[in-house]
Formats: sequence, C-alpha cells, structure tokens
Amino acid sequence: MNVMQKIMRKSWVNRIAYLLMLFALLHQGCSENLDPNTPDGALRVFAKEFTNGSSDWLYEQLTEKTKTSLNELLTAYQKQQKLVLSYPASHQKWAQKNTTPVFAQAVDAKALFKLLIDQKLVWLKGQNAQEIEQGLNGRKVLQSQKDKAVVITRAQEQIEMKLEKEIWRIAVFETIIQELIKHNTSNMENMKKNLDEIQRRQALNLQLPKAE
Repeated sequence: MNVMQKIMRKSWVNRIAYLLMLFALLHQGCSENLDPNTPDGALRVFAKEFTNGSSDWLYEQLTEKTKTSLNELLTAYQKQQKLVLSYPASHQKWAQKNTTPVFAQAVDAKALFKLLIDQKLVWLKGQNAQEIEQGLNGRKVLQSQKDKAVVITRAQEQIEMKLEKEIWRIAVFETIIQELIKHNTSNMENMKKNLDEIQRRQALNLQLPKAE
C-alpha cells in the first residue's frame, strides 16, 4: 500500500492534514491563475497563502458555514473540558485521555482553525510528499451551479468551492468540521455514561473503576 492509499484510508481526523498537503502541492505544480473570481484561481490563491503560512488570511477565505461550524466546534470542546472537571480528581486524567484540551483554550473560531492546521502540519512532516504528489498532480473544474464548483484531482479528491460575496471560497472544510463535531458529541456521550457509573458507585460506596 503506497502513502496515497494510506492517507485515503485514514480517518477524518487526518483529512485536514491531507487537504493541507494537497493545497501545498497545487501551488507547487500549477501555472499561476490568481483570480479569486474563478474557482481554480481562488484555490491557487488559497494554496499560495497556505504555503506562506498566512493562517489569518486563510480563515477569511472560508465559507460562512465553515466559520459558524468552527464556533460550534469550539463550544463543544469547551463543554467537553468542563465535563472532564466533573470527574473525581483521581479520574480526570483518565477522562482526558481521548480529548484535546488545547483546542478548548482557543479564544475564538479563528484561533481554533489555526490550531487545527498547526496540529495537522506536524503529521504532514512525516509523510512522503513525492508519493502523494503523484496522485494529486493535475486537476479539472466542474461548475454545476453558478455559485458552486468542484475541483477534482487525479486522485479523485474533490475540493468544493462556493461563491460568496463575489469571491470563490473553500467549502470542503464544512464537512470535515461537522464530522469533528459529531465525533466530539459521541465522545461526550460516552464520557457522561462513565461519569454516571462513577457517581453511582460513589453513592453506594463501591470501588471505582480503575483509571487506566
């Protein structure tokens, strides 16, 4: 199995990293069309700014739905950390095991987006860029509606774009952020069940489950 296949099989957790690698390779391998009034031009501008490390600018190019979802995700992370603090002190580290407390510390959606990018860039450094690039070189644009378009790579990866305020914006993060919210919700449900069991045992003076 080559690196491209491994990445395509990775969970949505690493999909952000995959997309960031894609944006970087798109900038390296394509001729310049930096007109944000066209889907491919807007994507190339996004890719160029990504390689320059301008996370604030990148955030402004996201769709409004993505920004709203990032706010929802930040709230979810903050609620998750409050739930951790509801555990007995002896079990808080155990409860924290499948959470990401650093995300809950973001001051706003923009800061959270930067944290998400930075974390995935760490993962990217260990990947074979040449093997990935072989599956990503070349692309075409399909525009099914006036305000919607899809950029398709040779790896059949679809980059969704939306026209908002006369500029084509990256929409592909919408689905990823919603998946993160769903994952967080599922995780919190399990955490609440575990907390209920701990509190039940405490009320009956029973031994608590091991914090492993």
